[in-house]
Amino acid sequence: ILKNNPALEAGAEFTVPRPNRPKTFIINGALTAATGFIATPNNTVSLQMSPDYIGSPFYPNESTVIFQGKLFGKDHEKLLGGGLLESFAFGGAAPSDPQAQMGGEAVEVGAAPTPFTLGDAMGISSWTYGVQLENTLLSPVNPRVQYWPVTSPELNLPELSPQREMHAADGGNYDNAGLLPLLQREAEKVVWVANSYKGLNESYPWKTFCPEVTSSEEFDPITAGILDQVLDKFGYGASLSDGGNYLQNNKVFNKSEILPVSCKIWELVQEGKPAVVEFSTTVLENTWWGIQGGNDVDVILIYLENSTDFNSDLPDDTQAEIAKGSDGSLASFPIYKTMFQNPPEAVGYTTPQTNLLAALGEYAVLQNQEMF
Repeated sequence: ILKNNPALEAGAEFTVPRPNRPKTFIINGALTAATGFIATPNNTVSLQMSPDYIGSPFYPNESTVIFQGKLFGKDHEKLLGGGLLESFAFGGAAPSDPQAQMGGEAVEVGAAPTPFTLGDAMGISSWTYGVQLENTLLSPVNPRVQYWPVTSPELNLPELSPQREMHAADGGNYDNAGLLPLLQREAEKVVWVANSYKGLNESYPWKTFCPEVTSSEEFDPITAGILDQVLDKFGYGASLSDGGNYLQNNKVFNKSEILPVSCKIWELVQEGKPAVVEFSTTVLENTWWGIQGGNDVDVILIYLENSTDFNSDLPDDTQAEIAKGSDGSLASFPIYKTMFQNPPEAVGYTTPQTNLLAALGEYAVLQNQEMF
């Protein structure tokens, strides 16, 4: 970077990953709407932020999107996605050369007024209210980025697509698993950690469907309490979407496959074991995400649920604290509240709460180490 941009050498500071960590690290956000326009499920796209590159790698449905103006309601056709930009240059002006905006190895772009930092990525990926607020009078509080797409001669658009101010939000409003960017990259093996915000519905007639796993058509995984971030990948996203979550376009697995996965989760919980499920499947085509499909993926799903085996191995005083329920310092363990777990503090967990959850995660992996 410094060799190609000598002007940066004076005082340039970079935050870089540790050399002994995996090279690919993706922090997920969402581009919700250009400033002054209405966000919808059909114009919100993935914003992928990494130490090396930032952007949205594919055109949704291999096409443009439509933004409707907030004030006058006029539709505007916009191009989003198409490629990634080196992180240190993200936020600057688009290339002045039409050919350069189509991408390349050494493309000259405008310098960003301020560098995009790790703090920016953390703020965007944690801003869970972004989608909810986007179409309200409070939308100006949403994070903003200067964004321009990578163009293509295959799309019938003006040669140049200049940068515009866009609002950003938590990628969890769009894909809370972080799975789809991995499938875009055709990952063959995935460890999927599903941190629950709710438990399984124990009153659901699980024994009607499990362990025989025979009637998938009558099984209702939403009522059964399976997490949204799992269900949308199996085609239930439209039923789970609302003004704060756009999950309609996330199907990558066959709908019929949700029953055996759900039954295995439930059976493990009933046995007191950590809910760690292994399955292999063929990825479906998803043009919204630019996923070609047809390839196989092996998934290890670590699903946060209660494990009585783990709890019984804890020290007596820890077990006693858990038994206090809402009156104890470990209330709701292991599925802590996402907000106001420790009021009046809005977010954040205590050291004992965090350590106990980490211990459960370690236990879940060690008890299933043959999978890894």
